[in-house]
Amino acid sequence: MTTNQEFISLKAGEELRVEVGFDQKFWVKLNTGFAECFGAELGKREEYGFSGENFAIFSWEGCELQIWEFISKYVASTTPMYMCMNIHLALQSQRISAKELSDKDMLQASPRLL
Repeated sequence: MTTNQEFISLKAGEELRVEVGFDQKFWVKLNTGFAECFGAELGKREEYGFSGENFAIFSWEGCELQIWEFISKYVASTTPMYMCMNIHLALQSQRISAKELSDKDMLQASPRLL
């Protein structure tokens, strides 16, 4: 897989957005740092293939990616990941509060999501 090869560096808090058609194939490999795709961490030096998808690869700390066979891609610094993290932290805080209250024999329900 050496055709159409490119190295992309993502800074902390940036994401690589990719649009891949159904008749196309996109390959990515994480060389350094940490990155995730929809919350699933990418393994270092593992190749991942995608077809027929629009997705983003996000890095909290920065990373270097190696990509092949790209069609439409761009790096974005505006990302919804911080909003997702804030929601996660708020829910986790409510869970901890509910557990502490239930340990004191006070009935308190933890947050529920549908």
